Amino acid sequence: MRLNACICSIKKMSLNFKLLIFSLTMIVLLAAPAGRAQSQNSSITVDADQYTSRPNQVAELKGNVHIVQGLQSLTCDQAVINMATQEVTAKGSVRLISPEEFISAESLQYNFKTKKGLVKNGFVQMGQETIEGEEIIKDGDTQYLAKRASYTSCINCPPAWRLTGSEIDATAGSYAYIKNPIVRIYGAPIFWLPYIVIPIKTERQSGLLPPKYAFSGDNGFTFTPAYFWAINKSKDMTFYETYYKNRGFKTGVEYRYRTDKNSGGNFFGNYINDSRYGFEPKFLTPDRRYWNQGSYNLPFENRQ
Repeated sequence: MRLNACICSIKKMSLNFKLLIFSLTMIVLLAAPAGRAQSQNSSITVDADQYTSRPNQVAELKGNVHIVQGLQSLTCDQAVINMATQEVTAKGSVRLISPEEFISAESLQYNFKTKKGLVKNGFVQMGQETIEGEEIIKDGDTQYLAKRASYTSCINCPPAWRLTGSEIDATAGSYAYIKNPIVRIYGAPIFWLPYIVIPIKTERQSGLLPPKYAFSGDNGFTFTPAYFWAINKSKDMTFYETYYKNRGFKTGVEYRYRTDKNSGGNFFGNYINDSRYGFEPKFLTPDRRYWNQGSYNLPFENRQ
């Protein structure tokens, strides 16, 4: 009797164990969202409404496509990806987010390993710097070559000012070289240049600064381009040339320096040949005027 009872007990334990394995398997299978296909290959993960395998580790994805590789995340409407080479061709509402940049485009050819790609009808944003164009070639982490494109560091949407050019060759953290640039304010062309170099560094670097603009009843439209000269780590100068539609041109220069972290000075001066206030009798001001200002900061120690 004891032997029969032991055998029955073992059979029940075996049955319970099989039921447990079956239940765990069903939980795993049902854990994935219904109607979606998922795939993971080494360091790349793919998620989409429809997943169709092709020869040579190629997959076709459709509907709410989401591809993740490390810190890079790509979303789009449809894509074809080679899981071995990690090359993808994405179309429709393409968004690529990485620590270095944000890309938005109609279509994108991209390699997650080399970070090289081709952006069509979209823009690349690196911090405050934005390059937009019909075609942008991305060559690695920081190099971009754009055709029939525009550049701006204005974070307004739409940007208040931008430079458009036939070609923009930019390196993040370095410079943007623009051919045939046209300065535009709210889309309106202001003036043309054959060539311009814009610094796009986060560190202090010599180069042209983004232009400033304004409008008032007295001055009319005002436009101020400027050039920044980083003399060294503790000294710099900025040169201004302000255009007032109602008054003419005003030239200015600013010099700044630091002797230590708590001490330094600032000197500023400008000159204007005023075409409005200098020639109207009601204004008691000369037409040619100079203005200078300087300051020096020196901390005083508290002594008792």
